[in-house]
Amino acid sequence: MELNNNSPIFVVGMPRSGTTLMTAMLSAHPNIAIPAETHFLRYWYQKYSDLDLTNQANFQQFWQDFTQNERFYHLGIDTQLTFHRILNQKKIDWKTIFTSILQQYAISINKVRWGEKTPDHYQYVELLLNWYPQARIIWMIRDPRAVTASLLTMPWANNYADQHAKTWQKNIQLLQKWEKTERIISIYYEDLITKTELTLKKICHFIAEEYTPQMIEGRSQKSSPLINRQGQALINKSKALKPIDLKAINKWQQQLLASEIEIIEHITKAEMRQHNYQTLTNKLSLLTKLIWIQLIIKKQKVFINSLIHQRLKKIKNWQITTYLLNIIEPLMSLKAKTISCLFDKRIGQSFNHWQDYLKKQNIVGYVGFVGYQNLGDEALYLGIKQLFPKLNILIYYSPTEPDYRLKYKSPPLEMLLYRTLIKRENFYNCVFLGGGTLIHWQSYLDWFKTAIKEGKPAIVFGTGVGNPRFWQQQRPDINYDQLMKEWVAVIKDANYVSVRGFQSARILEEYGLAKPEVIGDPALSLCHPRSPNFSRQKIIGVNLGSHGFVRGKQSYINDVIACFIHHLLLEDWQIEFLPFHSYDLQLVEILINDYHLQKISIWREYQNIAKTLERIKTYDLVIGQRLHSAVLSCGCSVPSILLNYQPKCFDFMESINQEQFCLNTDSFNLENLLYLFSQIQENYEQYCNQITLNCNKYRTLQKESSQNIINCLANIAILSAEGGGLSLKEETQRRFLMTDS
Repeated sequence: MELNNNSPIFVVGMPRSGTTLMTAMLSAHPNIAIPAETHFLRYWYQKYSDLDLTNQANFQQFWQDFTQNERFYHLGIDTQLTFHRILNQKKIDWKTIFTSILQQYAISINKVRWGEKTPDHYQYVELLLNWYPQARIIWMIRDPRAVTASLLTMPWANNYADQHAKTWQKNIQLLQKWEKTERIISIYYEDLITKTELTLKKICHFIAEEYTPQMIEGRSQKSSPLINRQGQALINKSKALKPIDLKAINKWQQQLLASEIEIIEHITKAEMRQHNYQTLTNKLSLLTKLIWIQLIIKKQKVFINSLIHQRLKKIKNWQITTYLLNIIEPLMSLKAKTISCLFDKRIGQSFNHWQDYLKKQNIVGYVGFVGYQNLGDEALYLGIKQLFPKLNILIYYSPTEPDYRLKYKSPPLEMLLYRTLIKRENFYNCVFLGGGTLIHWQSYLDWFKTAIKEGKPAIVFGTGVGNPRFWQQQRPDINYDQLMKEWVAVIKDANYVSVRGFQSARILEEYGLAKPEVIGDPALSLCHPRSPNFSRQKIIGVNLGSHGFVRGKQSYINDVIACFIHHLLLEDWQIEFLPFHSYDLQLVEILINDYHLQKISIWREYQNIAKTLERIKTYDLVIGQRLHSAVLSCGCSVPSILLNYQPKCFDFMESINQEQFCLNTDSFNLENLLYLFSQIQENYEQYCNQITLNCNKYRTLQKESSQNIINCLANIAILSAEGGGLSLKEETQRRFLMTDS
């Protein structure tokens, strides 16, 4: 197959302007291959632009970082073939790498013409045209009010309507610079969905391809770049695979506040008129002006914080530091009032009380997935904090950390002050590998290894172990056998090791770690059993969702659960959807709209963990896909049927002797669900009591283990100050031997 390398196709524009729909249509063409967003220029080129790629070590550094990223995985291309394609070029530079990746993607799906879609690459149009003189660029335009309304619902976007409007304005102004070139065409989103065939024929003429009806009808085919290896639509991309919805044009009118519409139109009025978008307002009302001033002040606070972050390291005068602390004290008192909120943006990043910032504290570095608004992971962190109330447990952060995601989570102002001026040396006294299935990820291994190399006492507390056989099937480009060997080599140097379940323990033993202790999931310690006098109300909690790989297909899971819900509704059960992350709400939208399950209610306060735990106690049963839908429900003495989409689900259910209620998502069916449901109903009190006993056992074990660890750390700190005594590892082993005897 000979590739057409002369005229690549690039789709750019404001995010949420229709670039995904355009990509889906172009990719349905038999000749055209456009993958999911690579963000290559926006992130990778910008991050490594100073590297001399002709240096082999530099190129290897980039390549390792790039190929371990999730976006590379979703391309579905062979790592080694792509690597050799790059090396076979006459010169290794950014154009060569970018081109080779896109060419390899086209070859992998048997297409002859390649291209790329990352909306923000509109900022690199000049570079693209210099690299590819014959390139064709499709620049998407959409009503700024619709763009802003959509962005305000995105978890990765900010909440400032005026900022989105200004970005849209800059986007249009940049387009004006290039609109006269014949290599760029601007396409209106509104035309694409109201005059689809005519618009696609216009685009095909522009890119010199023959129009085919498949571009409209074949968007949901398996080769679509919006469908991952498990046959599921990528996050936030499912709508582009569905039939075109004309209501999307004016949906912003119901989504935006009147003040937001006024602000957007005020900023973009000239550009809107230029592109024939009709405004609804003539001038700003007094109320809108006041709201906008408040918004500007809020953004200025963020800017000032950022500015202080940049300048703070130059401040060495204690009086200035005290003055700054006095300024932020009111903010800190407000922080203290809201610390119990699960999704506080500073969770795991700051102390609970402002007084703690005035003296050196013993700080534990927490290695784990925290601060991403995932209910299960936040519950794990809070559970461990509750077990170690006298320790300041903060997210482990290393300025030299290679994983770029961590660099986006800079410490809040008060912690930066403290870390810069109060405790500059040996910031962490100890490091915890927290809960969650972390032992199979390279990034967490690097973090934990770095901490141990620094000589920190290291604790593995209730951590889950990924099944290497499962993950090898999902990620054949990673050698999980070797990765697990590296993990065990590092864990052997830890001072105390415990894991979530028996499956985790068996895997570590298989790789040479002797008898790790099983203490259950740490989130259990955050839960309390409900009253044994619970009065059943015929309410079922249902959870669907995942961030990772799924056994089977999500669409099949949805089908079975929808049938099960229909069955329960006929028997007068109430169904409430229990989200654990904002992504889960997309799946309940599918259940309601595609399966006509309008009678489902949704628990909207899932961001408040205390209220969510109390709500779970009102359910008769929880049927969930996310692991912690079962952990939290069982921790509250509520029976659970867990959909085993990854081995970690079985790991937990086996630990509490409930493995019979764990169903593999690639093979379960309605009959399985109904049978287990009837078993629980017939022996309800028995199962509730059994779950309570098993969870109480682990809560007791976790409390004892945490107390032993606290005593050991305190004792070692005293001995260390005296300059002698046992090592932490020896002291930990001594105390646990005493407990066993």
